[in-house]
Amino acid sequence: MSLAASLLLAVAGVFLFSAADHVQAFADGLALDHVKCFKVGETHAAVDASTWSTRWEQRQGWPLVVPASAPAKNLRLLTVRRCLSTDGWSAHLMYVWNGDPLSVYVLPRVVSADRLLDALGHQAVIWSANGRTYAVLAEGHPAGLDQMVNYVKANAK
Repeated sequence: MSLAASLLLAVAGVFLFSAADHVQAFADGLALDHVKCFKVGETHAAVDASTWSTRWEQRQGWPLVVPASAPAKNLRLLTVRRCLSTDGWSAHLMYVWNGDPLSVYVLPRVVSADRLLDALGHQAVIWSANGRTYAVLAEGHPAGLDQMVNYVKANAK
């Protein structure tokens, strides 16, 4: 219960203090969701990206290409969730990369130009393509994150 109350206060703070920069508020909200989902979210031992893509379109009504696990890049897909952001509902693709949580968010519309931001201790890389907004979040500033972003850009069309 105290975790929920803390997250609620943090979300309120994000919206109050980041209102001047919409994209920063968006990134901060995603960072909070990233932490929450990895703390309390359900994950699966092994999942197939194409199965999640099909399920997403059937349940949410818009197509989603889920980048597959990439063992050579030490990237493993855990699950796909529907999460609320400051800009509406998004797909939240949850991965483990080099043993650490990595999130990919996909919104079915454009909400931001390309940005690299610090979001509550997480690095957030945000871009738009094909009428969608994508965001990759990782804790801190991990080396090689640009390679993961390039992997997502190449496989989440």
